[in-house]
Amino acid sequence: MRKYLMIVIVLFFVLTAISNDFASIEGLYYPSDLVFRMPDNVEEAVCLEILDGRTIKVKYTGMIEKEKIVKLIGVDISRFNSSAATVLEKLIEGKKIFLSYGWQGEIEGEVSAYVWKHFPGLTGGYTLMLNAILLANGYAVVDTEEYIEVKMAAMFDETSHTAMELKIGKLKNFASDKPLQYNTLEKQLRDFLYSYYWIPKPVESPNGTTTTADENVEDTRVRTGAVCVDGTRSSATGSGACSSHGGVDYWIYADATNEDEDGGE
Repeated sequence: MRKYLMIVIVLFFVLTAISNDFASIEGLYYPSDLVFRMPDNVEEAVCLEILDGRTIKVKYTGMIEKEKIVKLIGVDISRFNSSAATVLEKLIEGKKIFLSYGWQGEIEGEVSAYVWKHFPGLTGGYTLMLNAILLANGYAVVDTEEYIEVKMAAMFDETSHTAMELKIGKLKNFASDKPLQYNTLEKQLRDFLYSYYWIPKPVESPNGTTTTADENVEDTRVRTGAVCVDGTRSSATGSGACSSHGGVDYWIYADATNEDEDGGE
């Protein structure tokens, strides 16, 4: 039973640790680990038309201006087509975009690509991937039938899973993974989970002292001095008080309360 309990606890921490946090950029959810990750080897184009929620018509703006049909890699919009198309229309139709490619390249006149767009801002802005925007904002799920490079497949899978758990966008209409049936767990595991979620965790302050989250509140009292370890009284109130007298034994406050250096009264 102890071995089973340890396996469950380890899996719990692993699954918690790999969750993909979202940033909010220009009113859009976006996976934090993908911010500032547009590759250097991209091609510039203009999006001429949105054909559906994952397919666009572009015109390259390089030496040879050519029109191509581009399919966004890794997204399944079969249940969200009109909504996904509306998102693409608002964000990229008629605008400059950048294209990076997967392993397939162009097949029968259709190019598979990751589509990026720059969103300007006061700090220089962000260049975000439209494939990930559709997944993170609940207008697509991962295309499980498509072969995707492992690095990006991992990002897309976690992004879609997080969006589903948060019920973002159209994903409110779908159930996510069923949670554990808590009352069927062993008592020891239930105690562990309660402690993990609800017992205040230690918080380390800038001066190195440790408190719990509930204790980590601002002290509004005014220090007027200190009594040193060797009995000397000092008018200093900062971190260097009693430095030549063995350190602070306890602080003196204007309201006449005294507190020792360890926090007790």
